[in-house]
Amino acid sequence: MKLYNGLMVLFDSVQIDVDGSGVINISELGDALAVVGLKLPAYEVRDLIRQCDSKIKDDCLDFEEFKEVLTTDYD
Repeated sequence: MKLYNGLMVLFDSVQIDVDGSGVINISELGDALAVVGLKLPAYEVRDLIRQCDSKIKDDCLDFEEFKEVLTTDYD
């Protein structure tokens, strides 16, 4: 439960969901990854989002999809 709450705070904070829309877009995720030292080209961030964008296929991540990004093992 503590991890879930921490992820929710991270998601809702202005550090990631900058526009407060309730979803994280390609730009927001790319900026957040860069802050932690993972600088990816936009096409790789888009591909990462598309792997986990399971609901609407809008190139954005809601909270559940965001959790999947953080907990999936990528090759």
